[in-house]
Amino acid sequence: MSIITTSDFHDCLSARSTHDVVEVERANRSPSRSVLVVEDDAAERIRLSAILQKMDFDVACAVDGLQAVCLLEGGYRPGIIISDWSMPGMNGLELCQRVKSFAESENCYFILVTGRDGSSVVEDGLNAGADDFIAKPYRGAELRARVDAGRRVVGQRTHLQESNSQLRESLAIKKASEQRLKSGLAAAASLQRRQLPPRLSVVEGAECGHIFHSADALAGDVFGCVRLCHNRVAFYLLDVVGHGFSAALNSFAIGRIFSSNNSMLELCTNHGVPCAPSEVIRRLNTQFLGDEECDQYFTMIYGTLDTRTGSGSLCQAGHPHPMLLGRDGCVRLLGSGGYPVGLLEDADYEDSDFCLEPGDRLTLFSDGVIESSSLDGEVFGYDRLSQLLSSIQEMPLGSALDAIEADLNGWQDGKDLEDDVSLMVVARPSIEEGS
Repeated sequence: MSIITTSDFHDCLSARSTHDVVEVERANRSPSRSVLVVEDDAAERIRLSAILQKMDFDVACAVDGLQAVCLLEGGYRPGIIISDWSMPGMNGLELCQRVKSFAESENCYFILVTGRDGSSVVEDGLNAGADDFIAKPYRGAELRARVDAGRRVVGQRTHLQESNSQLRESLAIKKASEQRLKSGLAAAASLQRRQLPPRLSVVEGAECGHIFHSADALAGDVFGCVRLCHNRVAFYLLDVVGHGFSAALNSFAIGRIFSSNNSMLELCTNHGVPCAPSEVIRRLNTQFLGDEECDQYFTMIYGTLDTRTGSGSLCQAGHPHPMLLGRDGCVRLLGSGGYPVGLLEDADYEDSDFCLEPGDRLTLFSDGVIESSSLDGEVFGYDRLSQLLSSIQEMPLGSALDAIEADLNGWQDGKDLEDDVSLMVVARPSIEEGS
């Protein structure tokens, strides 16, 4: 226990200059155990110090408000200040106002000692920021009770301040982490966009085009039409189940297989000869079932097309049925269902053959298209999409895609997407277009 008091009691009595500060020894304990006594009466100062010492407080003394201010400005931070109201130079009320203006002393518990009576005294003190009052004359037991109450309040304020400080630090760390994540997502989204094929392109004589909108910053859909060998193209559209970062990473990994010539040839051919689509799906199923880091599955359409003859074959793996639109405007659903990739070890897959005549169009799409809902909850559905495709059959591919996109946007009427929307068309130019 240490008493922080004046170096010389008689010096305290004679100290009257506003620049004379009573020198004190600094306390090393917590603020809730330190008290500054501000009292111009020497006897009362000694009495207060003695009582507080017995209560195990560190005590500093000042002979008036000006000396107390100098102590505070010099860095002394008591948890409790007990100040007489009536003092020369700066009275207790003025000192209280000054103390409460220090941001560093906002947790300080201020007790005014006064011999005045009346509600106006309490009102003035509270307006100045006082936390408690002691009326003269008082007994030591009353002082102990009020100081103990102040010590508890200071402890609670200090704890709250520390908790708030920790909360601010946590929020700052969280904000920085969110900013890094946001930057990472933006970079990943940019990488995904660069992986998308051109909106309109020609691959080995086949016209290809798409529309695409992601529900989140990162998408779980990936698609493309790539050259497989002379006069042969491979087309695919897949949808990783789920949303967010994990689904996007998996879709990106799958997309990389098809965008890398070596990886694609290894997956889709045997010594340069195109594999049946069902065999490609089986290989993917085996690969992703054996990948312990990938716990998601995906639906998919994969197929090949001979752009010279129009003969083609595709495999449906739990994905919506593709639509083959003939030049006469008739729409036929292709595929035999099948299981998603990466879900069942012994899943069986079948090929569905088709013929794409000049002017015909094959449309692949994710369930985000047919399950897109209007404001009243009605889904877009196969029938509406089939009718839409028939109505725009005569349009050039680019205009047809614009019409599909406009119809879908009008159907959603500005509502946020619940799933990624991707649609890809593979077409053989009509004889008139090719001539």
